[in-house]
Amino acid sequence: MLIEIGTWQVPSENSETHLEVAQTLVVLQRAKRDEMLYKEVRFYTEVDEEASVEHWMYIDFFENLEDCQKHWDMLEKDEGLKAALENVMSQIVPDSLKTSRWIEKDELRL
Repeated sequence: MLIEIGTWQVPSENSETHLEVAQTLVVLQRAKRDEMLYKEVRFYTEVDEEASVEHWMYIDFFENLEDCQKHWDMLEKDEGLKAALENVMSQIVPDSLKTSRWIEKDELRL
C-alpha cells in the first residue's frame, strides 16, 4: 500500500470558494471512479485563526507507486479534470502545496 499526502493553505476569506472548486474536482472524479486508480481518498482541514488561513490535507491510498503515477498522468491528460485541478490550485496560498509519498511496511501492520 502507498499513500500520498498533500498539504496546502487557503486564505480564510477564500474558504467557501475553495471548498466549492474542490467539490467540483471530486464530483468529476466520482463520475470516472472506474478509471481512478486510488483505493480511497480523504480530505481534512484545520483552521488557524491567528494566521487567517485554513490548512488543507488530502490522503490518497494506492495499491502501489505505479497506480499513483498513472493517476496523476490521467489528471494531466483529461481536460476536464485538469481544468478542475488548476482551478483548485488557483485558490491556494502560493508555494504552500507540499506532497509526500509513503510506502506501508506490511510486516508492521496491526
